[in-house]
Amino acid sequence: MYDTFLAPLLQTHEARVDAQLDAVATRVSAAASSAYARASGYARARFLEFVASLPQQPPQPAGGTGFVPRNANEAAAMALLQKAR
Repeated sequence: MYDTFLAPLLQTHEARVDAQLDAVATRVSAAASSAYARASGYARARFLEFVASLPQQPPQPAGGTGFVPRNANEAAAMALLQKAR
């Protein structure tokens, strides 16, 4: 079947088939490139929005403990602990 019918048909239209395959490959490549560019732009924008929404870090205390009290009770407890040392 192939040798009798399909091979001669493909040989007759080989140049046209190859041209169409090249055109399809070019369109698929362009579509993939465009989709990647849009996706990476979207991801970058969302990441920058996320980073901008993060709260600013409060200054670290001079004692170098890295602990920042959240309220007056914690501040008083830290002062008491530092006096005890």
